[in-house]
Amino acid sequence: MNYSHFDSLRHEKYIYTEFLFTEPLGRKIYFDNVRGTIGYGNTYGEHSYNSRPFVTLEEFFVILGDINYRECKFEKALELYNKAYDIAEKEKDDLRKAEFSTKIGRLYIEIGKFPEALKYLEDALKILKEKGVHISEIEVLGLIGETYRRVGNLKEAQKFYEELFDIADSISETAVEKGMGFHYAGKYYQAVGQHDKAFELLHKALEIFERCNYEYGIASVYNNLGIHNRHKGNLRAAAEYFEKAKTIFQKLGIHKDVEIVELNTLILKQRFISM
Repeated sequence: MNYSHFDSLRHEKYIYTEFLFTEPLGRKIYFDNVRGTIGYGNTYGEHSYNSRPFVTLEEFFVILGDINYRECKFEKALELYNKAYDIAEKEKDDLRKAEFSTKIGRLYIEIGKFPEALKYLEDALKILKEKGVHISEIEVLGLIGETYRRVGNLKEAQKFYEELFDIADSISETAVEKGMGFHYAGKYYQAVGQHDKAFELLHKALEIFERCNYEYGIASVYNNLGIHNRHKGNLRAAAEYFEKAKTIFQKLGIHKDVEIVELNTLILKQRFISM
């Protein structure tokens, strides 16, 4: 994806000018300064990705980074996130740095570079604690816990989840970040065999994602609820959750998660055959 010519479309910090180009998969990237929309689609205005009156340059890099992340183009996504991070650092915008550090940390988890993930996530957590942005702390604590879970350090992971619960209990606000924290915690308790606790946390996450209309989060929880029901022997319920998760991931075009659900469905079918 070549974005080197975008400087000609800039005016100081903000992008005002409508542009349209085609990325390698054939989808069109556009910015409409009348509707304040940046997005992608096969026809103009289709599949709006984000809407706001002005789009800053770092936001633009993040949106392109998110598109590449969803398409598993992790190297390009990291390059774009780092560009956004560098702008925030130059402008001494600590909260934006924390936001972009969180995205970079999450990406490093995805590609298995756990020390790098911890570095960025711990930097984000430090800023958020200093600024008192507790709702965002919840997601970062969940991601740090997820990192330790993936390297097998479950004792360390649990420390971060317990801190996450303390903060979540003190905040009444409903936000995607809070749901993400509960979701990561639910996956942790699923991994250590505390399935009832996992079930409780996954449903808390689902309730928040449904209120926020966060489809990716809803699909992710459906996948984990499928795993939960498979473990409990509720195979038909598991199959229904996997199918619902797959449908949403396909709609969103997130192929890596479609493949994960298909693998879980295959394991489920093997359970059916063995019964």
